[in-house]
Amino acid sequence: NFFLMYQDRNGKWVGRRKLIIRHYLRAWFSVDLLSILPFEIVGEIVNDPALQRAKILRTVRLLRLLKLLRILRASRIIDRWRHSVAISQRSIGMTSVFTSLTILVHWMACIFGLLAQMTGDDQRTWRDKFETDYFADLDTGVTNVDVYIGAAHWAGQTLTSIGYGDVVAVNTAERF
Repeated sequence: NFFLMYQDRNGKWVGRRKLIIRHYLRAWFSVDLLSILPFEIVGEIVNDPALQRAKILRTVRLLRLLKLLRILRASRIIDRWRHSVAISQRSIGMTSVFTSLTILVHWMACIFGLLAQMTGDDQRTWRDKFETDYFADLDTGVTNVDVYIGAAHWAGQTLTSIGYGDVVAVNTAERF
């Protein structure tokens, strides 16, 4: 982001490198820096159990999702491309719905998995129930990929209103 031009208050694009760097350092740099720090590894090096858990600092990573709103600006580029290439409106509509549904399923799965991870150890979560119901026979236990697939399954079923009920919210934070 030290290289991307930005629009100033007057709507003019700023391309001077010094101004771009200054703008990025004032705007998103601290959020980006905090979101990429491996708190678990830093906690092990410093030997601080509180820093190893650092659940509150993980929420800073959620702030990076706000940067994804810049994708809305890409709609102008897509509109220009759509006018130059002859694609049926039906194909565009189906692709748009499928892409939106895929992105929403991914985001919901990430949030659902994060809720299970951030909930205290004293509270039972959907992940605990998921592990005992489907992975009790395995010696390795449940992996992060298994948790993501289970969360994506739940998100897809919830968004399409099928809702099989095999992956369910267990505590109040998950139900909210």
